[in-house]
Amino acid sequence: MLHGGIQCSHIHYAWDQTKSVRQNLAEMGLTMDPNRAVPLIKRKVKAMEVDGEERLKELVWKPYVLNDLEGEASLPEKKGNMLSRDLINCVCYMVENHGEDYKAMALEEKNY
Repeated sequence: MLHGGIQCSHIHYAWDQTKSVRQNLAEMGLTMDPNRAVPLIKRKVKAMEVDGEERLKELVWKPYVLNDLEGEASLPEKKGNMLSRDLINCVCYMVENHGEDYKAMALEEKNY
């Protein structure tokens, strides 16, 4: 864990201690509240609503943080469920010597 409790190195190095959490995240193009970032489409349209009104986008002062996070997320995930060479050798030995006789495998000394 990095200093200050921020585990992501990209966010940690772009963090400004003099600003609030909301301000820091906004400068990086991130948000604290995903519901505000992607609002739900309202089904009811008010008669007095003007179509030309649009919410101004906040300026992103640190886009490199967002780009780094997107790049890291797009990398293929490393598979961590590899079997050890010893376990593979043990299973090969059991199958070669006992075939499908699981009772004999269970009684084998190498199994303990």
